[in-house]
Amino acid sequence: MAELTHIRDILAGTSFDARARALTAVREEWRCLHPHKELRVKTNAAGKPMYVEQCVRCGGTDGGRWVSPRLIHDPSSVPQFDEDLAVRFRAEERAASQEVEEQFASNGAEWWKAYNAYLETAHWREIRRAVIERAGGRCEGCGRRAATQAHHLTYVHVGNEFLWELRAVCDHCHTRAHDQDAAD
Repeated sequence: MAELTHIRDILAGTSFDARARALTAVREEWRCLHPHKELRVKTNAAGKPMYVEQCVRCGGTDGGRWVSPRLIHDPSSVPQFDEDLAVRFRAEERAASQEVEEQFASNGAEWWKAYNAYLETAHWREIRRAVIERAGGRCEGCGRRAATQAHHLTYVHVGNEFLWELRAVCDHCHTRAHDQDAAD
């Protein structure tokens, strides 16, 4: 039982779902609703000044609706459009995402080792048996072949799964399911 607890600890700390949650948190943190915009001037290809509101956080322009120069009291006081702001913002966002990816990649080998050890436990064999029994011994993927495996729909509770998080599948459908996961 101590070995199963150790395996569960490793699996819980490095799950695929934890990675997805961490990446979603990074995207939310870097999502910009353009809370503070300033009028900026940009020179078009013909050399004419064009006025647009630019977000001072991310460099975005909310679709780039141009402002007529006639509406600007003092066009000479309008600062230049910052072309590099959006590039810098996205580079910092990518770096934050990459940091999360690297953290989970370093844990990946340990996770797979623990997961494979878990699949050899009596606990997993009992869960697998219950899932296949629930399906009446039939593959829930194709409905034709005998179920031989239990497929995880999620890895959130791996090591302490709910039965509804697993499907009874044949070898062929299990391969198809993982090929689809790789394509996503």
